[in-house]
Amino acid sequence: CFFFFKQKTAYEMLRSLVGSEMCIRDRYTLEQIDQDFSTVLNLFKKSIYAIEDVDNIESIEKRQKVQALLREGKFAPDNLLEFSNPEDEFLSNKDSGVPLLNIGEFLIATQRDKQKEAIFWFKYALTFNQKHNPINLDRGLLNLAMFCNSTKQYDLAENTFKNVLKMLEDKDRYNKVLCLQAYGSMLEKIPERSKEGKKLISDAYALAEKLPYWSIKLEQLSIPTVDI
Repeated sequence: CFFFFKQKTAYEMLRSLVGSEMCIRDRYTLEQIDQDFSTVLNLFKKSIYAIEDVDNIESIEKRQKVQALLREGKFAPDNLLEFSNPEDEFLSNKDSGVPLLNIGEFLIATQRDKQKEAIFWFKYALTFNQKHNPINLDRGLLNLAMFCNSTKQYDLAENTFKNVLKMLEDKDRYNKVLCLQAYGSMLEKIPERSKEGKKLISDAYALAEKLPYWSIKLEQLSIPTVDI
């Protein structure tokens, strides 16, 4: 089933949900759906804002920095260098890792002219997850590899694909299926490596057959711990 092999970005998943609602209510047009998604970037930022409980950050300086990072209506902060130091602890809740990745995915999927901003969010998410939630690193690196492939940086893409597969060597996860498929598709287009690419794609099919149908959902959700 090709469902396993098409990477679902946050935008695509949300758009499909609204599309389903449209069928039920019979009100929305496709144009209205796309207009609604002009606010998606702000919603991801709002989710991080809530996760980090920004309004209650004691340090005024830190609170202002986080507010600048998450300012609505901006594809990225005005001063990117201000947020380039990995030692700065502007965000600290591990659950922020997923929406940080979603922002980069969303920009790549919907704003092709905002590659610089997308790269900023990918790098920020990778640095954050490396420190606070390493389980999300494979997803970030996979997105980066596919971005490099799409921009014809093939050597960097291949090295990154290999790193992801090494990280997932003993793990059967949906991200591994995606990586095998994307890496294989890249190699399949190179005549002298076509056979190698087909083998990776075959491995992706085999692994997809083993995974439960809901496996993809686990790669997209962040379920915070709550006290009842």
